[in-house]
Amino acid sequence: MQKQLMERDLYEVAMFHTHRRHPGNFSEIDYDLHISRVPGLWHVIISLRNPRQPQIRAFAVSGEGVREMHVVSPHQPHEVERAQGRSLDAAVAALALSGDGRPRCRDSAVVLRAVEVLKWLPDRGPYEEHVVSGLFLGAGERFDEFIAPDLVRVDGGAFEMGSDPASARHFCGETPRHQVVLSPLLLSRFAVTNGQYARFDPARATSAAERDLPVVGVSWHDAALFAAWMGGRLPTEAEWERACGNGSPDQWCCPEPLLPRHAWYSENAHGEPHVVGTRKPNDLGLHDMHGNVWEWCADDFRPDFYARSPRHDPIATGSTAGTARAPDKVSRGGSFLSLPEMCRTRFRLHDPAGYSAGDLGFRMAGTPRPDNGGRSRD
Repeated sequence: MQKQLMERDLYEVAMFHTHRRHPGNFSEIDYDLHISRVPGLWHVIISLRNPRQPQIRAFAVSGEGVREMHVVSPHQPHEVERAQGRSLDAAVAALALSGDGRPRCRDSAVVLRAVEVLKWLPDRGPYEEHVVSGLFLGAGERFDEFIAPDLVRVDGGAFEMGSDPASARHFCGETPRHQVVLSPLLLSRFAVTNGQYARFDPARATSAAERDLPVVGVSWHDAALFAAWMGGRLPTEAEWERACGNGSPDQWCCPEPLLPRHAWYSENAHGEPHVVGTRKPNDLGLHDMHGNVWEWCADDFRPDFYARSPRHDPIATGSTAGTARAPDKVSRGGSFLSLPEMCRTRFRLHDPAGYSAGDLGFRMAGTPRPDNGGRSRD
């Protein structure tokens, strides 16, 4: 191989491979192989987890650890460019409803952008008419009927988020370990199911046998819009990590030998999702926080966010003006295809907000009302 490269005046710059069913994340197998065989090269992964939306990731690898590199890909429209709700008229049109109160527009990104356009108008009238009394009319009732019965209260307080640099090894974006103080929150015992999601999108209705499977193939925009229409929200990354590990410094909610009792993952799921709640819950009564499906969080993915994270109720969001593309969004928890290390409480994955995959879903969150722990709409 080396002789052929030299004859063609070529040089090795990276180790390259594809993931047919997995995300483009770096694993311990990749790390050990890379360090033992090609320690000086980059590591490039193309994920075909969704063949219609291939993802490319590149990593700089050394004995000190792994750093994900910024990959400049062919131009993809910025989410703001795609959104057709930049003007008042366009926003109102994007929020037009069908007779059953659901948005006629099938592009969740456009609908969410339209909501934001009206939200920040000096005149509150259009927002009240088309969002409060339009798109989200009845959200509180939907939340109380379909979401609240499965909610678990997660008490607020301080916990240590992330990993120590000494133990991070090949895991990207998990350092530094830092203290976070969270307000109380409500989190669903289960990931959103096909049956629940079909209340918002009847086209996603499934057979009775699949009704209690976690919904997958939903983008971050789809998940965020469903959550808002149902009167809730997505959990922040910090909330998700706190709820998963209950503040424990351990890697999972249980010792690793007991993980099959708590998670559907690569070693026991047989390559397919399973009905929610069929593994043992964690100490808070939350099921499938490890495995079954990855779960979208509210945050933008920023690999260095932990180094500058606010201490109280952190969430990585903000303006993307001047950027080539919108930031990726965070997902957590691993899936039925994941190795144990990817199901860890602190493992971070990221994908574009418009991305979807057959092992990627989400979970509902809410904020307790001040009236003695009652449910809140958002």
